[in-house]
Amino acid sequence: TYLNSQLPWREYRERLRRLKEGAYKLVYLAPERLRSRAFLEAIRHRPVSLVAVDEAHCVSQWGHDFRPDYLWISRFYRWLPGRPKLLALTATATPAVQEDILAKLEMENPYRVVASSNRPNLFFSVQPVSREGDKLAALQKMLAGERGCGIIYTGTRRDCEFLAKWLRRELRLPVLHYHAGMSPQERTAAQERFAAGEVPLIVATNAFGMGINKEDIRFVIHYTLPGSLEAYYQEVGRAGRDGRPAWSLLLYAPRDRGLQEFLIRQETVTENDARRLSAYIENRRQGDRAILKLEDMAGLDLEETKLRFLLSEMEQRGLIRSVERTPEAIGVLITGTFRREHWQAIARQSQRLAEEKRKKLAVMVDYAAKRQCRRETILWYFGEEKPGPAGPCCDVCQGI
Repeated sequence: TYLNSQLPWREYRERLRRLKEGAYKLVYLAPERLRSRAFLEAIRHRPVSLVAVDEAHCVSQWGHDFRPDYLWISRFYRWLPGRPKLLALTATATPAVQEDILAKLEMENPYRVVASSNRPNLFFSVQPVSREGDKLAALQKMLAGERGCGIIYTGTRRDCEFLAKWLRRELRLPVLHYHAGMSPQERTAAQERFAAGEVPLIVATNAFGMGINKEDIRFVIHYTLPGSLEAYYQEVGRAGRDGRPAWSLLLYAPRDRGLQEFLIRQETVTENDARRLSAYIENRRQGDRAILKLEDMAGLDLEETKLRFLLSEMEQRGLIRSVERTPEAIGVLITGTFRREHWQAIARQSQRLAEEKRKKLAVMVDYAAKRQCRRETILWYFGEEKPGPAGPCCDVCQGI
């Protein structure tokens, strides 16, 4: 079974009951569930033989997709009796991120398997463009006569919807779209139709792709510059999993860097953000507890990324402890006193992460702007050397 915040509360409680009774062999869950009292109570007396951490780079603050909830996996693992096996898996981790994963998950003397990041069947290309119209013209040219299955990634929900409509109207292509602003039902339907091959083309933000293992994807196009080489390679790597030739195209407009810098600023927590959330928690305090209603918290102007980071940092500093989360609310135990030094420390940590994101963005820009072998650049980034000449390698090697 699986447990996440999108389940109706009644269904969630029923699955917990069955888990407690031993009805399930395998349980998939989001990391934040590991702090749920109800889940911990349900699994307390069940023997666990394996804890598998997928997308393990998310536990690293230096990874491209750091998620604070992943930091609690090691605490959950220590809480389990019997020290079950611990398996961490990722397709996009630099040597530094690999070391951070081992440290954050407290893996002692692990058996480490590092396969090559090289995908010899993938062809890499970058096309510089100066205007939006140039991007559309390039798409029209690349998709003309293309009968394979593909993904087009955009940087914003607005571009995602615009591009899907444009492809339907101008190129008469059957196309789906997918972004986090759609309802869970709409996202699930789009993903299932694409995976089943009903519609061969999907336009999506980076919200799409986790868990997708569709082997016959022939191309991945980036309409907008990604924020890091890890994110780019993870998304490109969804093509050609059947081992047959596949291609990728990055449409690079230098001004796209501004979008990624804007997103970094939007996700960076300030001292004032921490102060406002602290005040909100105190205002809803009843004894040593508080119920944080997600609908009411919309007025704080804190997007989900900021909110998750703030709650995690407050918890790590001993100010609160998350005790339960439903689709509507978060229950917390208040275990400390909010002070200015806490807000400042949280803001400084967020600034450090923002600086790391800017460094990764600079590497991504270099990849797009410089005329050097794309494959060699990617492999060097992941700590490898290019294994000699490849077949069709990239636009630079082919002299395109």
